[in-house]
This record gives sequence, structure tokens and C-alpha cells, in this order.
Amino acid sequence: MTFPSFHTCLALMTIFATIGTRWLFGITLIWNLLVLVSTIPIGGHYVIDLTCGALLWLAAMKVEAMLGGSSISLRGMPMPEAVSA
Repeated sequence: MTFPSFHTCLALMTIFATIGTRWLFGITLIWNLLVLVSTIPIGGHYVIDLTCGALLWLAAMKVEAMLGGSSISLRGMPMPEAVSA
């Protein structure tokens, strides 16, 4: 029995969330790619599960963009003083 991989959804969400942060993006990208690749040999998911999980994530991003709540527009906002220090 197969089912969409929510590991894939979470991995893509965290990769997308760290775009624009220099050092964190690289670490997040490597870590989450390892998570995605490791789910197949340990028997957690089939390739079709990963594909469906990615499609589910893409559909959620499309719905978010259509509703006007896209976080892409928030990328240019400056960080608060206390957080960026």
C-alpha cells in the first residue's frame, strides 16, 4: 500500500522556507535531500510516494498563491532588530 510522503512535503517546505538565508539554506538543502533519499532504501516509502508528496506540496503552494497569501511577497521584508542581531 502506498500513500503520499509527508516527509517529502515537510522537506520541501523547510527547503523553501530557508531560501535567501545563506548558510542555513545549504544545511537545510543537504539534510532534507538526505532525508528524501534515505526513505526509499529503509523501506519507508516507494518512489511514487515521494512523487505524490512533492505533487501534494506543489498543489498546496499553488492554492496558497491563488488565495493571495503567498510568502514569496514577504521575502523582501526586513528582519526585526532583536532577531537579526
